[in-house]
Amino acid sequence: MRLLLFVLITFAVSSHAQTALDPVRIRAAADYAKAQAGLSLVIWQNGNLVLSESHNGGSVDSYYELASGTKSFCGIIAAAAVADGFLTFDELAADTLTEWKADARKARITVRMLLHLTSGLEANGIVLAPTYAEAVAAPAVTEPGTRFVYDPVHFQAFGELMRRKLAARGGGSPVDYLKTRVLDRIGVAVGNWRNGSDGNPLMPQGAQLSAKEWIKFGEFIRREGNWNGTQVLPAALIREVVQPGPLNPSYGLTWWLNHPMDPALLAASVVPEGIADGHYYPQGNVNIHMAAGAGNQRLYIIPEYGVVVARQSPVLNASTYSDETFLSLLLPSTPASLLRNLSTRGTAGSGEAALIGGFSIGGTRAKTVLIRAAGPILASFGLTTALSDPQLQVFDAQNRLVKANDNWGSAYEASALASAFTTAGAFAFPSGSKDAAVLANLVPGNYTVVITPASGSAGTALVEVYEMPESFAF
Repeated sequence: MRLLLFVLITFAVSSHAQTALDPVRIRAAADYAKAQAGLSLVIWQNGNLVLSESHNGGSVDSYYELASGTKSFCGIIAAAAVADGFLTFDELAADTLTEWKADARKARITVRMLLHLTSGLEANGIVLAPTYAEAVAAPAVTEPGTRFVYDPVHFQAFGELMRRKLAARGGGSPVDYLKTRVLDRIGVAVGNWRNGSDGNPLMPQGAQLSAKEWIKFGEFIRREGNWNGTQVLPAALIREVVQPGPLNPSYGLTWWLNHPMDPALLAASVVPEGIADGHYYPQGNVNIHMAAGAGNQRLYIIPEYGVVVARQSPVLNASTYSDETFLSLLLPSTPASLLRNLSTRGTAGSGEAALIGGFSIGGTRAKTVLIRAAGPILASFGLTTALSDPQLQVFDAQNRLVKANDNWGSAYEASALASAFTTAGAFAFPSGSKDAAVLANLVPGNYTVVITPASGSAGTALVEVYEMPESFAF
């Protein structure tokens, strides 16, 4: 077996954590936040205080409603329960919410679907949260895992699931568990957490924290679950929480991510207006995790710069605050350097003689990748041993086939492939050639490319991997 290439490709990710934020840019961002009805703003970089300001009669020490900024705690509650061994992201919710077993749709809802907001439960409206019982009783109006809908019902159903899980472990609410398992251990003081009419803590809203406390939670996420040298939660679980969702890459397990919003989601009006209207920061392909609430409550975690920002304002305000504007003022204007292409050449045969290349995608967002196996075209460059008919297969870390191709021109996405060749700066494959290529949207992780002859004997092939720009769609 020929293993010729295994490298770490952290596409579009370069670390700027050692580059101090520009004081001029900090000042401009702070002034903008203040002008947009801000009450408090705290900025840390690499765990050090950079700015702490109270605006418009507010205070960095006052406890304000986080509104939907509360939702992002749910992903961490789930991660803690996974770490403690009494929950898995992919278990059926009906194993705990046993009344769901009799419903063909609800019986197939997983915990991950609840947290990705793809459970299919009937929406209740983003303002008023149902009780836990009402959320559990809500009908599944679409097939689980087929539609993203931003609504409190998913969070309240998760709240009841956690309440029952915890009852079997001695009792306590999901918020009690969050405090003892995480927040108390990292020194975060919660001012208040509102309960619903059923007496249970609200999971999609209701937490009240000061900016000085909320930012500690953000720093905990930036450090991937580590606090002062103690690994409070496994780093792998924190990374999983901020992976893009399968239906909406802009949303992880209760966290907003720096990824362009799907136009179809915008058209369906299933995301809050303040988020849909430019919640991401397109410059430099920067990874950002964000907790966001009504009135433009914001907790930004920007690992590449070592930056965490907590920003608060009145829940009801008429400002025109823009995440993109604020972040453009704060962060350096020079985009991150990008590693666009890797390639290697070798002999590809059958079975143990296959040509194998490995790569990993880093960061927290899915990347569109062009992968090619050049064979016949190499003859036009004077190579006499070119593989006449390459077959390309891409496998993930679990050895599952992600994508395959034999003869790029016969692929259903042939026109997109031709466009991708031009966009990536790759040399063109002739129409009708037996060279192989695929386009794939890959989440962070390890991948293997296997090249074998689809027909004929062994020969020399060129394996290429290109990152496509975010603007490229297929």
